[in-house]
Amino acid sequence: MKLGLVADSQGDLDALEGACELLIERHGASRVLFLGGRWSDFDDLVQRKREQARGGAEYGDADFLADVAAFVAKAAAAELGGVAHRLKKDAVEAFSSRFARVPDKDSLHYRDPNVPRTLPDMVGDRIAILVHDKADLTREEIEPATFLFHGNSPAPAVVQIGTRFFVTPGRLTGAAERTCGLLVQEEKSWEFVSLGLDGRELRRVPLALQTRSKLTVR
Repeated sequence: MKLGLVADSQGDLDALEGACELLIERHGASRVLFLGGRWSDFDDLVQRKREQARGGAEYGDADFLADVAAFVAKAAAAELGGVAHRLKKDAVEAFSSRFARVPDKDSLHYRDPNVPRTLPDMVGDRIAILVHDKADLTREEIEPATFLFHGNSPAPAVVQIGTRFFVTPGRLTGAAERTCGLLVQEEKSWEFVSLGLDGRELRRVPLALQTRSKLTVR
């Protein structure tokens, strides 16, 4: 399992796109967690991907309606065909489906009650919490979690407190070193790898996760 971590692009779509390509294409990340630092950057990146797929043409209302019509047609076909005819995602849909994200305090979504400021997730069989600023975490969220992924940090870091790991990929912009991160699980071994946007591996940090005890029923 490989999980990409990015944060704090702050409008730099080139940095965000470069980090995503590095994590997904070169390192094989199956998912990417966007840990705040401008919520709309992800939407803008998806828009850019759509325009690239159309040879640079702008994505207008007619394109949107065409996409909706195509989606409805595929959904109807999938419903008729059952599991054997699941929806096939196009390249942009496949790209966007890899992401999960949380808002930062400067985002309008941070004040939207329908958008969670922290987002629970599962990493293998471990509970993880996504957040931009770790100060937003509550005790109830921290206690059951193994991983606390956060942004709002000038450099990549792993801080272990008890059985929990606070992990941040650093910043994509506005820092001395622009970085992203990769969480890697191989069998029972875990490690965090920090990467420069030029592809250089900066540091590997082994994570000694506590072994889960098995429940015995008598």
